[in-house]
Amino acid sequence: MPLQAAKAQVFETWLGVEGGYLHQKIVPMRFTPPVYQTAGGFNSGLSLYYADQGSYHLATFSYSLQNDPTLKPSNIRSFTDRYLSLNIDYEYSYFFLTDILDLHLDFGGGPYLFVQNQISALMASREIPVEYNDLFYGGALNLVLRYNHSEQPLSGRINVVNGGFWGRQEINQQNSSYADITANGWLSSVQGRIGYRFNPNWRGHLQYQWTERVEYSSSQINRRTLQGVGFGVSYRLEDD
Repeated sequence: MPLQAAKAQVFETWLGVEGGYLHQKIVPMRFTPPVYQTAGGFNSGLSLYYADQGSYHLATFSYSLQNDPTLKPSNIRSFTDRYLSLNIDYEYSYFFLTDILDLHLDFGGGPYLFVQNQISALMASREIPVEYNDLFYGGALNLVLRYNHSEQPLSGRINVVNGGFWGRQEINQQNSSYADITANGWLSSVQGRIGYRFNPNWRGHLQYQWTERVEYSSSQINRRTLQGVGFGVSYRLEDD
């Protein structure tokens, strides 16, 4: 019987849908004593994952909405304010260390890019609602540690992202005033993901993400901390 060489996996493409809970804390840096705001809501997204033998590309479109923020420490709650965000994220990682210590651990890194439209609608008074519309462009370095065992359905990944962003902020107080100013800042993010392949074409994952950003503009300086947990399901589009 002639020997047949095993065909090595060259690439795989997955389409994913995910969603979960998102919580944020916003601290105006110029205020003393500490005054901050919290809000909770949901986020959802679509992702496209492409991996070859030693790297991967991941593009994600996500939407998040947090309603009814609470002002601390006074514990004043608003039923009209909201935070809305649309994101397009892209990351590329090349694994320059693979199967570390025969533990099926890979370590790599690469660029992380994103575009975000962030809208904060706040009722400053009954007559003058204020809307902050921020458009940010960001770039960062993404470091990743991955557990990847070809014979096991369980997988895992930890990403650490550090970088900066720049953009514009529009401040609109309806008929009262309007301003268009520059805005920039830096961000740090840690994301952990555990996945399980149910069969060759379907897999699910649990995800936790912590992100902190400092946003600078001529009107204010905010430190924004976001924490989110979510669940996702992916379907294999192509495999070779």
